[in-house]
Amino acid sequence: MEFRVASGVDTDSLVLPSETGTFDGAYSSFALSYERDLESVRRTLARAVRPEGLAVLALMNRCCAIEFAISAVALRPALAWRRLATATRHKVGEVDVLVYPRSAWEAARIFAPSFRLVSLRALPALVPPYYFNRPLKRWPALLEALERVDPVLCPVPIFRLVGDHTIITLRRNFPAD
Repeated sequence: MEFRVASGVDTDSLVLPSETGTFDGAYSSFALSYERDLESVRRTLARAVRPEGLAVLALMNRCCAIEFAISAVALRPALAWRRLATATRHKVGEVDVLVYPRSAWEAARIFAPSFRLVSLRALPALVPPYYFNRPLKRWPALLEALERVDPVLCPVPIFRLVGDHTIITLRRNFPAD
């Protein structure tokens, strides 16, 4: 078993021309949310992943219903609407970076020439993003209830599209393009 690791902009360096279709799959957890252009990533993954192989991508969702609701109630409109922009600022530790939120359908469309959509699920659907955890600690029973019901709602059609992140599972087309 072999694993290779690279950032989105460096994925092309992962696969030699002689290795076309040699990988069973690919996985990215949030990293592709930092990439403005996913077209080169799609092309590289299309070259690397064998026909019928899987690509599992966790991306920052364009619409996070719980973030919007809490931000609106807290009268923080900039936070409530930030994901609707093409890019938004996101603090990771002490570093402020640009993130490119995408809806599940946007991501699926980008990868569609080479991959077909298998499944979508929110991650999480109702549990608020980590930066809301401190205020919610005042209501531990509420947070606990959300954590219990969240796994049940993540794959449900309406909820899977409005979570903090979306896990998108794609299958490499066969025959390969």
